[in-house]
Amino acid sequence: MKEKQNSIDLDYLKKGGMDVNNYIQYRLIDQIRWYDGKAIHCRTYHERISIFAIILTTTSSFLALLSANFPGGSPWISILAALCGSTTTVLLAVDKLKKYQELHNQYRGTCEKLKQEVHLYRTQSGDYQDPNRDPQTNDLFIERCESIMATENGTWAQLNEKKKDPDLLAQIRVPGRNSVHNGKYIIPSRARKRKDGI
Repeated sequence: MKEKQNSIDLDYLKKGGMDVNNYIQYRLIDQIRWYDGKAIHCRTYHERISIFAIILTTTSSFLALLSANFPGGSPWISILAALCGSTTTVLLAVDKLKKYQELHNQYRGTCEKLKQEVHLYRTQSGDYQDPNRDPQTNDLFIERCESIMATENGTWAQLNEKKKDPDLLAQIRVPGRNSVHNGKYIIPSRARKRKDGI
C-alpha cells in the first residue's frame, strides 16, 4: 500500500504543479505523521530502557546487600548482582549511543512547529493574515514549512556525523596519555605507530 501511495504522489507531481492545499495534503501531513511516529518510537524506547535500568540497578543493590550479609551463601547471588550491574551499563550505553531522548525532543519539536504553521495558515493568523490569499502568503507558508524540515534534517545529519567520526576516539583526552597542541588532542607517537601497524 505504501508503494502505491508513493507512486500516486509522484504521478501527481509529474502532471503539473502543486498548490497549497495539495502541498498540505501530500507533503506536510505525511511529514507531520512521520515526525510524530518517530517521536513516539524514540520516547518509547528511551522510557523502556530507563525503566529496565532502574529495575536492574535496584535488584543489583539488593543482591549485593544479600551477598554481604550472608557470606556463606550461594556464589550465584554475587554473580547475579554483577550481571544486573553490567546489563544496566549496557542498556544505558545503548540509550546514550542511539540518542533516543535527544531524537524524541527533536522530532517532537519539529512536529509541533509544523502543526503550528498549518494552524496559523488555516486560521489566517500571524504572518498569514491575508483575506485574499495572496500567492506571497502561500509562498511564505511553504518556505517556512520547508525551512523547519530542512533545519531538522541538518540537526539529524550533525548527530549522525558525530556517531560516524573515526577520529572521535583519538580526540578523547586520557590524562598522561594524550597531549594537547593548539587546542586539539594528539595521540602519542607510540599509539600512532601501533594504530598504523608500524
